[in-house]
Amino acid sequence: MQKESSPYLKKKNEGGESPLSVQSKSKQYETRLYMNLEGSEYLVRFESGLSRLEGEVLVSLIVSNYNNEHYIDECILSLRRQSFKEIEIIIVDDASSDKSIDKLKEHAKEDARISLFLNSVRTGHPSLARNYGISIAKGKYIAFVDSDDYLDIDCVKLHYERLESANADIAYCDLNLYDDTKDIYKHYQINHANKDKSLVFNAYSANSYFWIYPKTSACFQMYKKEFFLSTKLSFRNCNFEDTDVSIVTLLCAKSICFLPKPLYVARINKRYGVNRSDAKLNVHEKSKALEGFEVIRNSYNLKKQKGIVGLEEGLLYVYFSLCFYYIDVFSNERDIFLCLNEAKKFLNEVIKDGDVKRFIYFNGTQNNFLHSLMKDDPLKFIKGSMSYARYVPNNARDILFKGIVVNEYRKYKKPFRFFIVGFAILSSWRKMLKEKKEMKLEDKKSQKLSSEDVESNK
Repeated sequence: MQKESSPYLKKKNEGGESPLSVQSKSKQYETRLYMNLEGSEYLVRFESGLSRLEGEVLVSLIVSNYNNEHYIDECILSLRRQSFKEIEIIIVDDASSDKSIDKLKEHAKEDARISLFLNSVRTGHPSLARNYGISIAKGKYIAFVDSDDYLDIDCVKLHYERLESANADIAYCDLNLYDDTKDIYKHYQINHANKDKSLVFNAYSANSYFWIYPKTSACFQMYKKEFFLSTKLSFRNCNFEDTDVSIVTLLCAKSICFLPKPLYVARINKRYGVNRSDAKLNVHEKSKALEGFEVIRNSYNLKKQKGIVGLEEGLLYVYFSLCFYYIDVFSNERDIFLCLNEAKKFLNEVIKDGDVKRFIYFNGTQNNFLHSLMKDDPLKFIKGSMSYARYVPNNARDILFKGIVVNEYRKYKKPFRFFIVGFAILSSWRKMLKEKKEMKLEDKKSQKLSSEDVESNK
């Protein structure tokens, strides 16, 4: 429970409610008019038996959960144990079928700051949790947390203080990426700042790292709620649902704060549950890669609708990176040509709209690749895509045809077949490089252990 002696709490008005909660109530109906709350009619609040939270809430943490029983305790405990206590924790479960619901109920019974909502009909995306959480949030600031991730104990405190001191719209930090299968942490450092190295900036004053290592996920960004609501953005029910929201809010923000500390731990290569790139698509389902293209195109359309001018040089690199991430990770021989065509049309549109003449964020190889894609000569582009083929051993043909549906492959004309081969070779080449790197690391570990054993025997 919260204490009135906290340095962060403000005095209440004569009516007994904080000014912030009065403001929240007055805007709640307006928020629901444009927020995508499809599926919220199936949400039921879990009654923990505890008295409802009293005192002013400064930060609302919004958690989406689905079948994360192995990680949910670590996540929720990291929120409950924050050094900053003036929080509420809004959790929306998307019809989980494992034991995570039981664990969430126990947390709700122990902490009055937790509001738990259970969905009886699965939506398949965290969008409802985030949109519904925003619509009921009491805090001056909001932040989103995935239920398989967790926070440093001072994460909320440091973000809140930075936003308050800079009067900024958004704050975010570096990440620690935790590989669950290898038990390894990797500091993902993005070095965002303005061109004078100030850690308070906006999209117009940002340095090159802001575009080269873009923040395309809403976790963990802390938003001033008033700012977020003013954008009238809503998370859509699709894959990559937070990419367009993240891009557009960063473009709209008058002031952004970056904290060069890894205060948020994002879990990758999970031992339990589903990783994003693992999902097998049914033949009738929409390709994830094509869905990704729709999301980033939506972000660009929103940018134009909101009258945000310029920034095409930086956005071109962001979109280029995302296009080929979607193609590399999620496309297959059935949709690769459609994906390339979509990438070409979209990137051409960005170049023409901004009259982009300088490709300042691209290295030489990327620049050549982009310009080759933009040209109408497919053979030249295919030839460029095959530039790494010499690194592949002689049995490459056997390797590349694993996963290629031969009947589908034969339907394409010869130039396009050549590209499929190139695409598969590149994929297998990257896979082999990754495996070699992992083997070298294992050898180094073994040598180190052997040398330590020798020393200890001495």
